[in-house]
Amino acid sequence: LVNAHTHLINSLKNVVGGKKISVVTEKIFQLQDNKKFCNKIFKNNCDIKEEFKFRFFIPQKELINRMRTWCIVDFKINKPVANVFIMGYHDMNIILRYKSKAIQILEYYRPAVNYDWVKKQVNYHMRWSLLFTIARKHKKSVSDIIKLMGKNSKLYVALEKNKLKEVASFLSFYEIQAYSRGFTKKLDSLKFYAKY
Repeated sequence: LVNAHTHLINSLKNVVGGKKISVVTEKIFQLQDNKKFCNKIFKNNCDIKEEFKFRFFIPQKELINRMRTWCIVDFKINKPVANVFIMGYHDMNIILRYKSKAIQILEYYRPAVNYDWVKKQVNYHMRWSLLFTIARKHKKSVSDIIKLMGKNSKLYVALEKNKLKEVASFLSFYEIQAYSRGFTKKLDSLKFYAKY
């Protein structure tokens, strides 16, 4: 590790003409004489300890701003709003659009340490923005939409013999909580939802 840092700094110095890069580079050269620090890093053939592993954190403002560009969160206050740009779509397309965005967020930010915060934002902002959008489209109150479709915004189609078939629904609270932190291993996890 020390040799790699030394080689990197030497190559950078050759590029900038031998000028001083930063104070951090001086501390890297001091590591060569600091055997105690090296003993902390290396153990059993250079295996890195748990305390030196990388940890990913989600920039919370970036996710909120992304939801604002999708017209899910209000630009002035941090609360969900109705998306007036997609109210002309069919209810099924609106629900599937919100569901696809929610899955994209949950899959993209899975490696982060503060992944539970992401699930809370998806469960709150996207769920209620969807309800507000459908309620404003049909000119009804949110409570009426919840009585009709539930908080998961389930849409049914009537079949023969008084049977109903579910054609679209948003993620339930338990489905969102079922997402666990880690790296996504499925390459086609968003294949179905890409068209929405």
